[in-house]
Amino acid sequence: MKKKITIIWEQGGNFGHYATLYNMGKAALALGAEVICIVPNPDAVPAHFRIAGIDYLQSPLIALPPPKSGKPTTPDNFASILWNIGFRDATYVRQALQAWRKLLDSIAPDAIIFDFSPFAQCAARTGKPWLTCAIGNSHALPALATPLPSIRFWSPSPASALLDLETKLIRHIQQAGFADAADTVQDVLRVDFQALISLQELDIYHPRDMHEYWGPLELPSGSNGVALNWRSASKETRIAGYLRAKHFDLPALAAALATLKAESHLAVPDAPVGMQGQVAANVHVHTQPVDFNIELPKADVVISHGGTGLVGPALMQGKAQLLLPSQMEQFAISRRLAEQKLAIVLDPKASAQYGAALQATIANPVLRQNLDQLRRKYANHPPRTSERVVARLWQLLEAR
Repeated sequence: MKKKITIIWEQGGNFGHYATLYNMGKAALALGAEVICIVPNPDAVPAHFRIAGIDYLQSPLIALPPPKSGKPTTPDNFASILWNIGFRDATYVRQALQAWRKLLDSIAPDAIIFDFSPFAQCAARTGKPWLTCAIGNSHALPALATPLPSIRFWSPSPASALLDLETKLIRHIQQAGFADAADTVQDVLRVDFQALISLQELDIYHPRDMHEYWGPLELPSGSNGVALNWRSASKETRIAGYLRAKHFDLPALAAALATLKAESHLAVPDAPVGMQGQVAANVHVHTQPVDFNIELPKADVVISHGGTGLVGPALMQGKAQLLLPSQMEQFAISRRLAEQKLAIVLDPKASAQYGAALQATIANPVLRQNLDQLRRKYANHPPRTSERVVARLWQLLEAR
């Protein structure tokens, strides 16, 4: 009988999670497993999931009441993130945990892989003999401590306030009838096998002692992304980017790129109609998906908001990067790279500084030296992270 592996993505709006599920799913299928993914929006699942034979189901749909204060708690550590996504409401916690437990019981997997899925992860902690694995970057897999460490390095809350929030969170889990699931927030996060799919240079909590970094997931291939039409004879700097128009000034960036002796291709899915296609002689804006598995090695410079899905592979390949972080996770990752002089970081709203930041990214000798050293460091790093993670999970299943 085939082993059944369920892969769950519960929280987060970044479509990079689909790449994670796809890579993990293909690796599990290659080992002979039956694979079922659980996703928040089945209608948005890319067509290549079905082509590869990866099935998927809808995650539980439960309405989360607005916070009593009218606004979420300012994220301070991972416990406050859990609080904001629903653990603040005892009724919601009970409904979500029960719904997830019922769904998992109906599937009866041999192993579960969690990609930022704290409710499913908590529900899976009681009773059944399935093997559990959590994957993610350092934002989703924080350093385990009591209280969980702060990510607001500029103004951390007192430890007493963090502990008080964690106590309330655990109380809601216990009131939901899952008292054996967790005594601390650390318990909520514990699994049989944790895979930190990142590099120590990208760990927002700084390098952790005695912790294995598996490296970033490979960029998905066979994803039907468009190929970029680089001018083959050009000796200009090649700049590739993946950005969201709602988070930065696209016309200003395109104008800054147009002044450079460079060829630029930006993937901007939400680019307005007037900013699509060839917007300058040397600047192209694409709204279709771009196959960065093929195009990243061709680029000299990469521009993004700082998500690890692109930043990690670009870092390992020694690419100079300009990061325009738009949310807390991206800001924390960008800060780490700026501290190590491995990237140039700019407020995405600082459009007047785009040109100077681009020049600094292209022509910074310290940045180039550090990136060359990092590229040599990871030159022999084992490839195909998803296959290695699933193979380890498979070994644990076989040993049962």
